[in-house]
Amino acid sequence: MSPLDPTKIAKPLAGLALGSFIALALPLPWTNKYLWAQTPAPDIPNPSGAPIENYRIRPGDNIRIDNLEGREFSGDYLVPPDGSLSLPMIGSVSVVGLTMQEAAEVIAAKYRRFFKYPQVGVSLLRISPLNITIAGEVISPGPHIILLQNLREHAGIELPTVTQALEQFGGITLAGDLSRVQVRRRESNGEERIVVLDLWEFARTGNPRQNIPLQDGDTIFVPKTDEVNLAQIRQLAAVSFATDLSTPRTVTVLGGVTRPGSYVIKGGDTTGGNRPFAGRADGLPTVIRALQLAGGVTHSADIRQIQIRRNAKTGGEQFFTINLWDFLQTGDVSQDTILQEGDTIFIPTANLSQTEIRQIGKASFAADPNIPRTVTVVGEVTRPGTIVVQAGDTVGINTQFASRIEGFPTLTRVLQLAGGVTRSADIRNIQIRRRSRSGTQRVINVSLWDFLQTGDLDRDPIVEDGDTIVIPIASNFNDMEARRIGKASFAADPNLPRTVTVVGEVTRPGTIIVQGGDTVGINTQFASRTEGLPTLTRVLQVAGGVTLSADIRKIQIRRRSSDDTERVINVNLWEFLQTGDLARDPIVEDGDTILIPIANNFNEMEARQIGKASFAADPNIPRTVTVVGEVTRPGTIVVRGGDTVGVNTQFASRTEGLPTLTRVLQLVGGVTRSADIRKIQIRRLTRSDIERVIDVNLVEFLQTGDLARDPIVEDGDTIVIPIASNFNEIEARRIADTSFAANSNTPRTVTVVGEVRRPGPIVVEGGDTVGINTQFASRIEGLPTLTRSIQLAGGITELADIRRIQLRRATKSGAERVISVNLWELLQTGDASQDPVVEQGDTIVVPRGAEVNPAEAARLASASFSPNTISIYIMGEAARAPTLRQDGAIELPSGTPLNQALLAAGVFNSVRANKSEVALIRLNADGTVNQRRIKVNLEDGINEESNPLLRNNDVLFINRSGFTKVRDASGTVAELLLVGPRLLSWFQLLDIFGILNIN
Repeated sequence: MSPLDPTKIAKPLAGLALGSFIALALPLPWTNKYLWAQTPAPDIPNPSGAPIENYRIRPGDNIRIDNLEGREFSGDYLVPPDGSLSLPMIGSVSVVGLTMQEAAEVIAAKYRRFFKYPQVGVSLLRISPLNITIAGEVISPGPHIILLQNLREHAGIELPTVTQALEQFGGITLAGDLSRVQVRRRESNGEERIVVLDLWEFARTGNPRQNIPLQDGDTIFVPKTDEVNLAQIRQLAAVSFATDLSTPRTVTVLGGVTRPGSYVIKGGDTTGGNRPFAGRADGLPTVIRALQLAGGVTHSADIRQIQIRRNAKTGGEQFFTINLWDFLQTGDVSQDTILQEGDTIFIPTANLSQTEIRQIGKASFAADPNIPRTVTVVGEVTRPGTIVVQAGDTVGINTQFASRIEGFPTLTRVLQLAGGVTRSADIRNIQIRRRSRSGTQRVINVSLWDFLQTGDLDRDPIVEDGDTIVIPIASNFNDMEARRIGKASFAADPNLPRTVTVVGEVTRPGTIIVQGGDTVGINTQFASRTEGLPTLTRVLQVAGGVTLSADIRKIQIRRRSSDDTERVINVNLWEFLQTGDLARDPIVEDGDTILIPIANNFNEMEARQIGKASFAADPNIPRTVTVVGEVTRPGTIVVRGGDTVGVNTQFASRTEGLPTLTRVLQLVGGVTRSADIRKIQIRRLTRSDIERVIDVNLVEFLQTGDLARDPIVEDGDTIVIPIASNFNEIEARRIADTSFAANSNTPRTVTVVGEVRRPGPIVVEGGDTVGINTQFASRIEGLPTLTRSIQLAGGITELADIRRIQLRRATKSGAERVISVNLWELLQTGDASQDPVVEQGDTIVVPRGAEVNPAEAARLASASFSPNTISIYIMGEAARAPTLRQDGAIELPSGTPLNQALLAAGVFNSVRANKSEVALIRLNADGTVNQRRIKVNLEDGINEESNPLLRNNDVLFINRSGFTKVRDASGTVAELLLVGPRLLSWFQLLDIFGILNIN
């Protein structure tokens, strides 16, 4: 080796001296970050924080090497994975595993080859991340890297502690045992050292010995606790190195909750992720919050035995039980344990009292009463089916009649939404069938009758989503209980319309709608307005009332039950009328069929009593009946109570009261004289198309006043008035005085033929009776009898046979009835039956008899049906008496004999007349003329030979005496002319027949 050049040595020595001077004279600002290797090494104080001298360089560390020999020998270096640095002049230097001091010494030793006293400083700029492993009951088990701070910005090394590492990587689980946490560390000699820490002590006291700093390669192991302590779980959840309470965690809720399933729960805002019904809750992620997200516990939940299943990170499961009933009773918050990721909550079911259910129902973790729950109602309710019920506003989804109700969603509320229980419901044996989460079915038996009697809320359970409610049909129907139930809130609303069908003996059979409050029939203009419960009698009212043929003792209500079987309820409305027993007037239900049967035997007295009932046909409702037979105006009429008016005649009467048979007869003009009122028939077609014949005896009605003999008629009745087989004028007269006989003042046209003065048709009436075909009609008062008719016909002639008069009457059946009349018997005995009342269309035949018996003449002449006077014409040698009319006639009383006529008229001309005889000239009805000479003997009594009874229009001709004949022989013609034109017709007639041969 060549000797050293002094110039080369001088320069480094000078630099070294200068550097030493500077180092000694000036405080360098970076000296506190560097460890210097020198001879001798200066005493550098240890900075604050973790001791630097103990830190050993690891790959990835950033270090600073400063060499006072020159800037080109200094710089920042990243320790490579192999731990070797490539430095100027000296090449590769391994620093891994060395402290800062050791590394500075190794590097300085390398530079001593070139420099006598090299000064090298090594400082730590950035520590490489720590590689640790966390295992056991931690949220994020596995290897982790911890980034440490930049030492340019910090005063010392701060290595993370166990709790800091646990906190950084998610924290420990709630199944961890904090009292036995292990730190496993590999020493430099390759051996593993285990440090056991009690983090509970650290949490309580802050003892740093229980929370050591970590080194690269450390493993933290948190074992599983052997025994669950609910109080410790709460404390554990509160430490900083536990899972952050705001961290979402997924839990599963099963069993007695509204919406079992998986939910994401966290503190702060807690939201269920799989249901639109998830609630927003604030606070700790506890069991109660999970139950809230699951819709709350059901009413069969056993909150005393809630089970938590927790999966341990170390394998296996933890099972423990919480008691939320204790939480409600004592406020023990440890029972509301905090949950962790993966927990499963199982709520078993139990038989709870309604008192407990209602208390639980008010808890925050109970099912929200405002959350809709779907239940199915089957059986005896108005609208069976599936409905949605909720507290607050509860609305049925399947009907327009849903009610608005407040409070718990109880059984009675469900029944309200289903339209209420029917009248056939057995409310003592209601079943709530509830399907548990495990798939088993639980049956809850409920007696709402006990609820009504005692108010025991246990009898009105709260329903749950998915419940099926079965309302059975009662085995025995009790209407008094049904009425009490009908007033309950869960009964069918009486104001809801219900459709029922009425068949049988009612006025308007068919389907009607009935309701409480205002009840209106939809199929008739005559529907009544009624108030109250929709009972059987209200239905009958709307159906127009029962007919008089109805058997109200055997009414049937046929009700189709929910199981499609038919129930028959027998009703006796007669007992209802007699006793007022409301059980006999049941409330009807939607779909009922009411059958009103026809009575086997008709009882008019019962019919009248029924007719006064509210459920009978309204007497003011018009009813159409047909009357045939012996009435004045047979045909179809409309009759009603109140004002009763016949529609087919101008003579209709106005009558008040019930629409009875007699009222009908009044409207048809009354019965005729030929009517047999003992055998009247009312033919009634029942609703079953069977004709019922009701026999009526109006004679008994007249004799006894028995109203049963004057039945009320019904729409469609046919009334048959038969002709009497034997005519009895006495009865006919009595009938004529009744209200149902033909009105005697009603004009009637009869024809009088035979031996009457003016034969032909006449009009006769009671009261004022006026003949329409003659100017001589008399005004007479009283009944329109046969004698009145003869009077109107001018009276009988002298030839009338009043013993054999015939009244010929055409009956309504078309047959002619002949009534024989003996007016002589009427005169002798006053037998009114011999003077019958005539009827419209009668024909009176007055036959001719033999010569009048003079003994009967005076009596006959005084009869009302004989003419009051007769007209006798006096001709020939007659004196001009004052009583003579202008036409030569004289008015004489009927029945005047010849002698009385001669005396009354003073007819003989004292000078010219032949006073010993007269000529009697009689014009017969058959057109023949009789003429005979009669010797005058004024002392003779009435006899046909010498003193005959004169007849109307007889002519008495007085001959001349013999002396006068001779004197007047020459002037006969002239004298005849003097008689006047008014008598010319007589003499012409007599001359034609050769009768006037007086001389």
